[in-house]
Amino acid sequence: IRDDNPRDSLSLIDDKEKRYELICSLQDNILSEAMQFDSDLNNRDSMLLILDWMIAKGDLELKFAYPKKIDFFRKETYPNYHKKMGYFKFSDGASVAFKGSWNETPSGAITGLEDCDVYTSDRDNDKDRLEETINKVDNDWDGRNDRFDLVPISDKFLEKIKKRAPENYDCLLYT
Repeated sequence: IRDDNPRDSLSLIDDKEKRYELICSLQDNILSEAMQFDSDLNNRDSMLLILDWMIAKGDLELKFAYPKKIDFFRKETYPNYHKKMGYFKFSDGASVAFKGSWNETPSGAITGLEDCDVYTSDRDNDKDRLEETINKVDNDWDGRNDRFDLVPISDKFLEKIKKRAPENYDCLLYT
């Protein structure tokens, strides 16, 4: 394990169980830092509670991407999972998918040339691009990416989020 960057050690671990343990440890550290940050009342707002609530209910699922292989001699091609795509499925059967992002900082909005395509099941001319985007996301999400492992939040950390999350929607309205 490399002390300077434990994430780089992932490609050196062949044992799947040990690799998974390191991944869970890295994720728990990242999420612990996030929880500490938003536990400070100066940083906290209802948006954080909404995320906790959505994760606890299973309405929002997070995964972390880890490169399967790293070539330490070619840092210019260091693997970086930087896809910006996703989709939403609604109870009425409608779907919306997106590719790209909006960086809502002044530099992103004015000089960064941010771009995002949005497709909806309500428009016939969007249906092919909607399905293509959903399939690409699902391929990665379901473990069919050749370059990256996408790993969900550990059960241990999910329990921490569930304990912290509001019990119901009404609790979100009055924070």
